Amino acid sequence: MIQVFDTQTFSAKIEEFVKAKRCDYIDAICHFCKENGIEVETGAKLINKIIKDKVQAEASERNLLKQKSAKLPFWSTKVLVLSRFTLL
Repeated sequence: MIQVFDTQTFSAKIEEFVKAKRCDYIDAICHFCKENGIEVETGAKLINKIIKDKVQAEASERNLLKQKSAKLPFWSTKVLVLSRFTLL
C-alpha cells in the first residue's frame, strides 16, 4: 500500500524516527525515505522549516555546506577605484 505524506505528517514521522533511533536528522530522513520507498529529493520537499534548520545546522557542523567566497563589499571596491583616480 502506498502512503501519501503531507509536510506535517512527514515531519512528525521524522521527529519520531530521530527520537526512537537517536540519530541525526540527515540520517533519519535518508533512512526513513529508503524504508518507505520515497526518493530523498521528495522527502526534502516534505520537511518543515524547523527540521530544515536542524538539517542545515547538522550539515554546517559536518562541513557539508559550501563556504561563501570572501568578496569585498561594493562600497570598498568603489572607494579603491576612486582613490586610484585621485592619485593620478
